[in-house]
Amino acid sequence: MRVISHVAAAPKYRLPVTYQWSATLEQMVGAQTVSIGYVGAQGTRLIGYIGLLGGPPTPAFPNGLLMHVLGNNASSSYHSMQVQFNRRLAGRLQILASYTWSHSIDNLSNDVSASLIDRSLEKYLNPDSERGSSDFDVRHSLNGAVIAQLPAPRRGFWANALRNWSAESIFFARSALPTDILSAYSPGMRPNYVYRAPLYLYGSQYPGGKRYNASAFVDVNYGESGNLGRNAVRGFGAWQIDFAVHRDFHLTESTRLQFRIEAFNVLNHPNFANPTDPGGLGQPGRLSYNPTRQFGVASEMLATGLGPSLIPGELNPLFQIGGPRTLQFGIRLLH
Repeated sequence: MRVISHVAAAPKYRLPVTYQWSATLEQMVGAQTVSIGYVGAQGTRLIGYIGLLGGPPTPAFPNGLLMHVLGNNASSSYHSMQVQFNRRLAGRLQILASYTWSHSIDNLSNDVSASLIDRSLEKYLNPDSERGSSDFDVRHSLNGAVIAQLPAPRRGFWANALRNWSAESIFFARSALPTDILSAYSPGMRPNYVYRAPLYLYGSQYPGGKRYNASAFVDVNYGESGNLGRNAVRGFGAWQIDFAVHRDFHLTESTRLQFRIEAFNVLNHPNFANPTDPGGLGQPGRLSYNPTRQFGVASEMLATGLGPSLIPGELNPLFQIGGPRTLQFGIRLLH
């Protein structure tokens, strides 16, 4: 079996274009600052590949020619409201908090599909059939930090031991990322949605308290496409609190040694990754429909499910967001 693969550009191929704009209102009241902003972006002529099997079979190439055509008719849009609060109290305590509501919409989130299946010619000619929330769309995001200089006695043994210590706590919470449910029999297509069927089942027996409802979908035959939209279901939200204390030792006027104790996910709160195919296959955010008892059930923690598991050099899951409680000690030389 012999297939020759070629890469070509679609007719009238042009470079992508991205527009960005923003506006912010900021008000300072005493020791606190509040800002409200709007950030928007629009992308046109974005890059995306098309997979075509072209040319009749020949004795030299009995399976024809596999063409990866480079097109640029994808598009995207992004709108967000960003609110930030900053307050400093008595010079020893600072509070930062920010909230973002956003919606990212596109018809292609990556120029190369995570499933290594290029768009079909039909999807290229009708790009809006794939329009939906982006693979990385997070609707709500809340972040906060508290930075405090710890008090210490002015005299005695404890004054030397407790002097120059600071504490920091960082908090984040976000809503769920989407999952694209794909047909198991028709590559690149999606199953049908059963009208009025609940998308989720809830219960303490499921990791994270819920799962996708297998009865809400019906698979299609090979070559068919169902009515389920792209990224139509959402997985699990996440939240985590990190905590750290550090002390500075002044060696010279411009050099200091910092000793740090850091705790990631100090409350050891479990955060689950969106359900994905067994083994992951490097495709977070993708799930093949399979009406079994394990369909749509979370099978890994968020830290191990954020990125492709087959790509070397990714961050250690212990230090990703959504990992287990982890303690580390460190020394830093600052100059």
